[in-house]
Amino acid sequence: HQALLAVSRSFARPIEMLPGDLRSAVTCGYLLCRIADTIEDNEHFTVVERDARYATFLEALYADPEAEVVRTFERQFQGIECNEVERDLCSHLSVVMRVFRSLPSGMQIKTSRWVAEMVRGMQIYSHRAPGEDGYIAVHTVEDLERYCFFVAGTVGHMLTDPFSEASGVVGQPTEHALREQAEAFGIGLQLVNNLKDVTDDRERKVSYVPRVSCAKHGIGI
Repeated sequence: HQALLAVSRSFARPIEMLPGDLRSAVTCGYLLCRIADTIEDNEHFTVVERDARYATFLEALYADPEAEVVRTFERQFQGIECNEVERDLCSHLSVVMRVFRSLPSGMQIKTSRWVAEMVRGMQIYSHRAPGEDGYIAVHTVEDLERYCFFVAGTVGHMLTDPFSEASGVVGQPTEHALREQAEAFGIGLQLVNNLKDVTDDRERKVSYVPRVSCAKHGIGI
């Protein structure tokens, strides 16, 4: 709960309004996704260092909270150059995992599945090299949409699973309607984030404005 309030400006209060296990599941899911974001966004990691943290995190997702792999992940964030709040979250993964393991097994399995898919997608994009202009950029609209699926469309699915279960609509038309919109929901939010952060991204030589689209209109990244 403290970590959620520390790392979230927009989502903490609505999440607090959810009942029981649903609140805990969404809180843990959100925090696990923020841990993945912290690995992705740290510009001081080399590709090898980032890969190592992704791999440890994926293993920790399916481990006991007291397992050595969880402790290993926590140690990987001790003393690194990083946002203090996010470093604190990553170095207390075992706390998040203890709460996560208290949830019904179905919620654990479904949440882990989507967090893992997010992490694997992030890892794919973390290997993209800068172009001749020095920018790491998506190439096409389809490339952008694929990236947005990994980092946000997965969240749409991750939320749909526990909400459907908690609402008792599994197998009903309401669940089908939610699933039909799950990816668009997450991707839409991510596209807004991309627009909001475009100047900050430029400062770190990253662009989520597709190269093909820029070239079509005669502008640079």
